Amino acid sequence: MSDKKFKLALCQLRTDFDVDTTMNKTEAMLREAAEHGAQAVCLPEMYCCQYRGAAFRMFAERGSEDIVEKMSRWAKEYGLLLVGGSIPEVADGRMYNTCYVFDRSGAQLAKYRKMHLFDSDLPELHSHESEIFGHGNSIEVFDTDRFTEAQPFTGKSMLADLTLDYEDAEKDGIWLTAHCYAANESYREEGEGVPEARREKGWRFQLATPKETAAIESVAMDGSAASSLTWRGLTAPASCSPGSEDHLQAASCG
Repeated sequence: MSDKKFKLALCQLRTDFDVDTTMNKTEAMLREAAEHGAQAVCLPEMYCCQYRGAAFRMFAERGSEDIVEKMSRWAKEYGLLLVGGSIPEVADGRMYNTCYVFDRSGAQLAKYRKMHLFDSDLPELHSHESEIFGHGNSIEVFDTDRFTEAQPFTGKSMLADLTLDYEDAEKDGIWLTAHCYAANESYREEGEGVPEARREKGWRFQLATPKETAAIESVAMDGSAASSLTWRGLTAPASCSPGSEDHLQAASCG
């Protein structure tokens, strides 16, 4: 892990019935964060409108282009990596809970549509986001020009590979495991000679719960299958190397 420090600002604001008023509040918070040295800023979920179905639909009907343009401009003007919370957005006849990410030049790094929608039938909390929003169908990964090392393994990783586990998907779900190769202690301390390394398990990420596997049509690496592994007609790559800039996506029929 890099010893370089950075400052992250998390913004929370009270939305207004008037969208322009809310946007002015948002920009003022971004400006203040930048003035205090923040290099990255995260906005709240649905920061642009009140958190209720009627407000979502009203905002989505006006279109998202101007808000997306504003976020791009803010990121560039204040020199921020901007994780733009989320906004309601209409596409293909469905409304989505969408997050945009922009780099310091204002370029769009990622666009993520919320996959795991919150549904609750508890007596004290009845809420069904799935009645309002469509499910996203991909996991977004984006690079930045700072903040993190290429490998999340505390400086000991020489390289890594990823494995996809779904043999018991109906019981355990689908998991992505990141393995690292830990160099020997003397090489890490002195940095000389040829390192010796052993493979170690690193992080595990759940891509889909057992319930969600029923809706998954395919899993692919950069859009194509890399092996003949199958499960319920599902084809998936056995592994991929972050060094080759491969990214894994889970595609759901939503």
